[in-house]
Amino acid sequence: MAIVAEPAPTGRLTLHLGVQNPWMCKTRYAEILGMSAQDVRIMHSFIGGGFGAKMEHRMHLIAALLAKDANKPVRIDHTRGDEFMATRPRVAMTIYNKLAADEEGLLLAKEADVLADNGAYTDYAPAITGIAAYRIDNMYRIPNIRSRYRLVYTNKAPSGGFRGFGNAQGAFALESTMDMLAEELKVDPAELRLKNIVQEKDTTTHGFYIGSTGLRECIENATKMIEWPEQRKTVTGANGRYRRGVGLASCIHVSGFRGMLKEFDGSSAQVQVNEEGKVHVLTGEVDYGQGSRTIMAQIAAQELSLPMESVRVSNVDTDV
Repeated sequence: MAIVAEPAPTGRLTLHLGVQNPWMCKTRYAEILGMSAQDVRIMHSFIGGGFGAKMEHRMHLIAALLAKDANKPVRIDHTRGDEFMATRPRVAMTIYNKLAADEEGLLLAKEADVLADNGAYTDYAPAITGIAAYRIDNMYRIPNIRSRYRLVYTNKAPSGGFRGFGNAQGAFALESTMDMLAEELKVDPAELRLKNIVQEKDTTTHGFYIGSTGLRECIENATKMIEWPEQRKTVTGANGRYRRGVGLASCIHVSGFRGMLKEFDGSSAQVQVNEEGKVHVLTGEVDYGQGSRTIMAQIAAQELSLPMESVRVSNVDTDV
């Protein structure tokens, strides 16, 4: 984590940040600092990787306050040791699931009870716990769902976003339960999933509209490529501590902050062509390790029939 906070004579404040969510930082920091959102500018820096950790951070506000008070630019960086002490770990959860199905293996109901570790104070754990409790359900046709989730204060480091934002916890629990159900019903775990996955134009019990889905093709192709029926019969070390075999799990996720924010969750971009015929792409999409800058350049180059060298993609600037 690092920041440069730069005050202007006009009273505006520019924050150079490597964060995943510059637009959210802009509005939240302005409110906390008692400033108009128009007087706070976020200029996005190269981030390397985000993984859920590079969100809002108190060090940003400390630098902002120091810069406003000194009327000079202020820079703060974490050492590697600082980073380990200050970064939020994943929200640890204990999840109890129950599934009901008919004799044909069609799901009838799901009940979940989630107990999550918030840590000593609250960061993103409430949203993360909520996502763990419901997002994975939208992958299957489950007509009846009852979920209870509890987030508990503990005397530990505050927990937060980490690779999947609660989806990893929920997916691991439900997919493990699906395998247990398949064993009880004496059916193939892949077939059980194929019987129950959402279909195109479904609206799930939680209200997700499924505009398109390739999950059936994904499961069918994956099981074919790994020779699933034959490989499942081969498990090494069946009586030992370590066992080696094949397994199957599926997942559903979203793009952007959908399900967490009430604000607009779309995207936009501008493409400018200069007098030399070079192309400049301006977008609100942050590259935090997924390679979106490269992808944006590829899209523009392909559509305009130009070489990649003629396309430049700017870092996000909330003034643009």
